[in-house]
Amino acid sequence: MPHAKRTFGGVLGGVIGLVGLSAVAGILVTATVTPAIAVSGYAASSAISLFDSLPGNLQVDRPMEPTTIYAPTGEGEDDYYELASFYDQNREPVEYGEVSQFVYDALLSTEDPRYYEHGGVDLIGTGRALLSNAVTDTTQGGSSISQQYVKGVQVQTCERTATDQETLAECAEDATTADGTEGYQRKLQEMRYAITIEQDYSKEQILIGYLNLVNFGGSTYGIEAAAQRYFSKSAKDVNLNEAATLAGIVNYPSTLRLDQPENEVNGEADGYKLTKDRRDQVLGRMLAEGTITQEKYDETIEQPIEPKLKNRVQGCAAAGGTAYFCQYVKNTILHDERYAEAFGETPEERSDLLTRGGLDIYTTLDNNLQYEAQQSMARNVATNRDGMDLGAAAVQIDTHTGNILSLAQNTLFNESSETAPGESSLVYAADFTHGRSTGFSAGSTYKMFTIIDWLEQGRSANEYLDGRVGRTLPFTCHGSTSSYTTARGDNFANNGGSINSVRNFTGLSLNSGFYAMASQLDVCEIHNVADRMGVTLGNGDPISEFPGHESAFSVLGSANIAPIDIASAYATVANGGTRCEPTAILRADAPDGEQLPIPETKCERVLDENVAATTAYTMSRVMEGGQTGSGANVGDGIPT
Repeated sequence: MPHAKRTFGGVLGGVIGLVGLSAVAGILVTATVTPAIAVSGYAASSAISLFDSLPGNLQVDRPMEPTTIYAPTGEGEDDYYELASFYDQNREPVEYGEVSQFVYDALLSTEDPRYYEHGGVDLIGTGRALLSNAVTDTTQGGSSISQQYVKGVQVQTCERTATDQETLAECAEDATTADGTEGYQRKLQEMRYAITIEQDYSKEQILIGYLNLVNFGGSTYGIEAAAQRYFSKSAKDVNLNEAATLAGIVNYPSTLRLDQPENEVNGEADGYKLTKDRRDQVLGRMLAEGTITQEKYDETIEQPIEPKLKNRVQGCAAAGGTAYFCQYVKNTILHDERYAEAFGETPEERSDLLTRGGLDIYTTLDNNLQYEAQQSMARNVATNRDGMDLGAAAVQIDTHTGNILSLAQNTLFNESSETAPGESSLVYAADFTHGRSTGFSAGSTYKMFTIIDWLEQGRSANEYLDGRVGRTLPFTCHGSTSSYTTARGDNFANNGGSINSVRNFTGLSLNSGFYAMASQLDVCEIHNVADRMGVTLGNGDPISEFPGHESAFSVLGSANIAPIDIASAYATVANGGTRCEPTAILRADAPDGEQLPIPETKCERVLDENVAATTAYTMSRVMEGGQTGSGANVGDGIPT
C-alpha cells in the first residue's frame, strides 16, 4: 500500500537503516542458511551473536478450525452426517497430498520461486524488497513462503489471545509492520523464526501449513475451504485456471474474493476484473518459471473466471428440522458444568473451543425418529396463533441409555436478534442450561409422582378413596399443615368426582381423586420423589423452591418444568426404576483424534423395581378405552 511521499532525509535514513540491518541479516542469514560459507572477522561474529540473541522458537499450533456436530445417518454404526458447524474462521485443514499440484506450482512461481533452494529466507528477494522499500513510496513483501507462514502463525496467535478488537489490531500490527526501523527489526525476527522452522519441519509441511492457514477473503481460510467456497470442489480437484485464481487471491483477499458478485469494483458484471488481472499475473509467472507450457498458458489466459459459490451456513440454522436438537447440543457445550473437563471451566474457554477448537461432536439423534417427530409436530401444531404465545415440544429418550433420540418443536428456528411470530431459538423441551428456556407447567403428567409416593408408602393401586368434590381435606408438608376444599371446577368438565380406586382416578385424570391421595401423604415428600428422579424447575432450582410447593395444588403440576425432565422420569419407570441421565453427546474428538473426557452416562436405581412396575400398571389405565388417553392409543397391542 502506498505511503506518504518520501523526503530526501527519509530516504537517506531508510537506506542507512537498511544497510545496517541488511549487513547483520545478510551475514547471519548466509551463515545460518549456508553454513559451509566461511564468515570471519569481528563484524561477522558480532552479527551472529546479535542474530542468535533473537528468539528462535516459534510456537506453531494448529490453526483455528470449525467445530462440527454430527448425527447418525441410521445406515451404519459409524455412519454420520453433518448437522452444523461453528467457526470464527471457516477452515478445513488438509494434508499435502490432498491439494492439486497446480496450486503448489501457481503459489511458488508467484510468491517464492526459489523455495526449494533456500533455507527459509530468500536473500535475493528480501534484499530487493528492502532496497525498494527504502528508496520508494511503495512497500514490497519479499518474504519467502516460510516467512509468510511465520507471519500468519503470529497473527493467528494474536487472534487467539486478543480480548478485544483494539488489542487484536495492535498485536497484528506488531506482527506485520513492514516500514521504518521497527519494520526492519520485525523482518529480522521473522527471518530468525523462518530459519528455525525450516530446521524443524519439511518443505512440504511448511507449504501445506501455509496453505491451511492463509485467508482467502471474509471468513474463508485455507485452501480447502476456499476451493469449496468459490468453486464447489475439493482443493485436489481444481484445474489450472482455478488454482491460479486461488493463488492470486492470497495477496489481497479482501479485494480479490469471489463471493461478492454484486461488487461494482470486482464483481460478476466486469468478470471479476481485478481477480482476473491477478490470475493473469500468476499465469505469467508460471510460464516464466517453466511450470506450465506456452500452450497451457495460451489456453488458460483466455478462460473467464466463473465461480460456483457454495455457502457453508454457520450455526444450528443449517440443521433445518433438527435445529433445536442441535441447539441443545450447542448449549450443552457452552453451559453444562458436567462437561467442564471436556469443554472448559469458563464461558470464554467453552466459546473459544466451540468456534476455534476444531472438535467433532457425535450425537445420539435418531434420524428417522426425528423426522417423524418433526412431521407430526408440523401436522398438529401451528408455528404461532394470534393472541397467544403458542409453544409445543416433543422429546424421545432411550429408556435404557438416557440418549435423546429426537427433539421437535412447533416454532421455526431463528437465533437473530429480530424474530417474527412463530420464530425462536429457545429449546422449549429443555431447561435453562440446555435451552435457555424455563419449562412449562407440568400439569397432569406430574401426577405420576403422587402415584409413586403412594406406592412407596405401602398403599395399593386398587385401593378405593373418596374423590368426590366438596370435601375439605387436610394437607401436610414436613410438619406444616393446611387445608383445601375441593370443588367441581377442580375437575375437567366440572366432574363431581367419585369414590373410586387409585388406578381409576389415574385413568380419568381426576384431580379431586389425587387431592384425596395427597391428603393422606406428605406433599413435600411427593416433590422429593420428583427430585430423586432428576426433575428440577426449568430454571434449574429444586422443585421445593417454587412458590406454593407446600400447597395441595402443587401436586397437580403447577411448577414450570422442562419437558425433557418429565420424559426422563417416565423413561425411568419404563426402565424398571433405573434412571439414566439424559444425554445428547456420545463422543467429542479433538482435531488430532484424541477423545475428550465426556462424562459417562450415569444410570442409577431410584425406584424399587416392584414400585416401578406397579406405577406402569397404574398409568396404563390412562390409555384404555373410555379413559383420558384412549384417543392416543395406536392400537398395536403394545402396552402403553
